[in-house]
Amino acid sequence: AIGSVENGTNEEDRHDAVHTARKCFKKIRAALRLIRDESDFYKEQNVFFRDLGRKVSDVRDATSMISTVENLRQHYNSKLYKNSFTELETAIIAYREDLSQKLWEDGDLLKDIVEKLKVKKAEVPVWSLSIKHFSEIKPSIKRVYKRGKHRLADCENSGASEDFHQWRKRAKYMRYILRMLYDAWPAVLKPLEDELHQITDLVGDEHDIHVLKAWVSKHDFLFSQQDEHELFEAICLHRQKNLRARVLLLGKRWYLQGPSAFTNHMQHYWEIGKKLHN
Repeated sequence: AIGSVENGTNEEDRHDAVHTARKCFKKIRAALRLIRDESDFYKEQNVFFRDLGRKVSDVRDATSMISTVENLRQHYNSKLYKNSFTELETAIIAYREDLSQKLWEDGDLLKDIVEKLKVKKAEVPVWSLSIKHFSEIKPSIKRVYKRGKHRLADCENSGASEDFHQWRKRAKYMRYILRMLYDAWPAVLKPLEDELHQITDLVGDEHDIHVLKAWVSKHDFLFSQQDEHELFEAICLHRQKNLRARVLLLGKRWYLQGPSAFTNHMQHYWEIGKKLHN
């Protein structure tokens, strides 16, 4: 995270740095969840990285909206004019430039983030932690899996974008935890993580459309052509519907097991893998 932000020297590099840093924060928070029952610092550190990510969430959302407009163009290319949504894209770029000016030119936010991260990095060696057995992380794995399964059920019941977004958060934590446990059985856990990666990416696409629509509404953006506005609304709804249908099927397959069965399997993989490595 520190390296990505320090290397952000120009406009596009800074936006890439923000994206990379926020991913790093989420991975750190997943690691903290894995050890939460054996640590006395989970809550404080989780809040620290959560709040640090929120400082740049608006400018990250703006970058995602630009990508979302282009993705919609590509996906519905045969149904759109060549210059469809260029006014919208121009307006979002201007909005992002304004945010950028406030965040890392007037306020020098990225420098502040780096300084906070360096202080935090120096604290890590003194965190009190001693985990020697799978049983000490098993409750955390079960909790993350169970919450993901519950959030998936919420999505099935409501179909609401916010519920899909909450499910994505839980699925991402599970995905990063699986990555940390690869060595137990790489041939099985890597494909499982890849499948969860696909799910979180698709749910992310659905959420990006939701954010884009909300921005258009909140900022009273006016399309110069009414038919283009109607077309925008129609393809957004169509794309969201298709994404939701696909991820629900993928999600039901991934979360097929109950929380206890899943964590018991993980424990067997871990214990056998440990013997094989020895």
